Amino acid sequence: EWSYSDIALANGEQAVGTGIFCCQPRHCEGHAYSESIPMGKTAMSEAEVLALVALLKKEWPVQAYSMLRKNCCHFSDELCLRLGGGSVP
Repeated sequence: EWSYSDIALANGEQAVGTGIFCCQPRHCEGHAYSESIPMGKTAMSEAEVLALVALLKKEWPVQAYSMLRKNCCHFSDELCLRLGGGSVP
């Protein structure tokens, strides 16, 4: 499971790098799940998916995180679209 978040830092520290990370599905620390929503399958190979994630890491830096405009839901939608699965509900 891939996600995007700002990274909790101590007061005064500035986040750097990417906010994209992976974890075991339905086991992301700090999140409560109510259901999984199947988004279909992609025609991309594993190597193509990893290349896409590498590209997204450049486009989704942690400094750009916004709770209202660029958050984990926005990232999930972008990822699903680029994988060919359509928008998230």
